[in-house]
Amino acid sequence: MGRSMRDERRLKVDIARRYYLNGATQTEIAEALGLSRMAVQRILAQCRKEQIVEITIKDPICTCLALEDEVRSRFSLVDAIIVSAPVDSSLLQKSIASFAARYLTEQVMPGMTIGAAWGRTVFQMMQFLDPCPQPHMYPGLRVVSLMGSLSTSLVTHPYSIVNKIGEVFNAEVYYISAPAVANSPNSRDIFLAERSVQDILDLARKADIAVVGIGDVGEHATLLQTGYLTLQELEELAGRGAVGEILVWHYDINGSLVESPLSSRIVGLSPVELRQIKKVIGVAGGPEKVKAILGALRGRYVNVLVTDEKTARDLIDLDAHNGIDTH
Repeated sequence: MGRSMRDERRLKVDIARRYYLNGATQTEIAEALGLSRMAVQRILAQCRKEQIVEITIKDPICTCLALEDEVRSRFSLVDAIIVSAPVDSSLLQKSIASFAARYLTEQVMPGMTIGAAWGRTVFQMMQFLDPCPQPHMYPGLRVVSLMGSLSTSLVTHPYSIVNKIGEVFNAEVYYISAPAVANSPNSRDIFLAERSVQDILDLARKADIAVVGIGDVGEHATLLQTGYLTLQELEELAGRGAVGEILVWHYDINGSLVESPLSSRIVGLSPVELRQIKKVIGVAGGPEKVKAILGALRGRYVNVLVTDEKTARDLIDLDAHNGIDTH
């Protein structure tokens, strides 16, 4: 006679108990209950399907991994690295920076060209790069600046970042011998006419991988802090829809470029040119960066994102509401 539904349910629970709680193998369970191993395997699958068994992984890393999958899929990214939010919020940037450093190190290969730009979190990332164990581990490796110099501050100076990467990986370094923002459009044209500047920009365009910061248009914006934009100019930009900035270029929530007082004076790659680079790692996090990150992803200016768990959730929520902040 066949088993009753009650007996079948009892059998399923018994097999699940033996397998998941007692640690018995499928073969051991089959022998104990007089079943085939295939039958045990099929019943275990039914237990999962009927929710007799629910598996919970009690580790915050699991949540981050699930978020990585969602962010990667939602924004068609090459990769996404989501960091658990630290208890102390002041350590957020360092947490993101350390994971970004690890990711960059894993990507580096001999003969590669790495492009780099400025940014506070990108600068912190440099502090977590470990020197190569062997001096000639990456023959032919080159590191190039994606833009001219922004200021004398180490934090916002792309050359210090390029130099650090070159030092860590024993690579040749290439700088653009010009400011990131020229005094006038005419001065910019003069810089761009220089053969040395053209050569470095050509090398930057051919980079295999790049790492960039993602700026916002809030009161702590780097371009405001360094004096390149006034508060009034920044507020006007925000009023015209600007939410973020990459390589000194501003853009709106959909990634469309927004003209700024600096646009005609920039010496460096544009965000549009970043799209031609195979991997562009955007390193940013925090509530003030959510709109800027969304615009950068929608504009396809970065295709690898390193951020934190809270920012990732807010990013998904903001995108679901078509860029309208509902908080």
